[in-house]
Amino acid sequence: MVSEMNKLIIIVASMGCLAFIMLGFSWGENLLNQEYITRFDYLILMFSGMGTILCINVLFLIDNYKGEYQSLIQSDNSWSK
Repeated sequence: MVSEMNKLIIIVASMGCLAFIMLGFSWGENLLNQEYITRFDYLILMFSGMGTILCINVLFLIDNYKGEYQSLIQSDNSWSK
């Protein structure tokens, strides 16, 4: 059973991932028509990629099954046994 807090985290991380992807692609597409690219443009694209990776990591590392299965963070300790 997925807890209410985990559902909220999943929804926010999914929306964030899509928003960062859309920001990166729309910003990059607008750069095709420009004569020169500034440092600010590179920063926007870098932070868009970092935000996407952060949201994907949150989605992979969240403990969805609360007691039935181990999350990825908890399973690190079981490999050493």
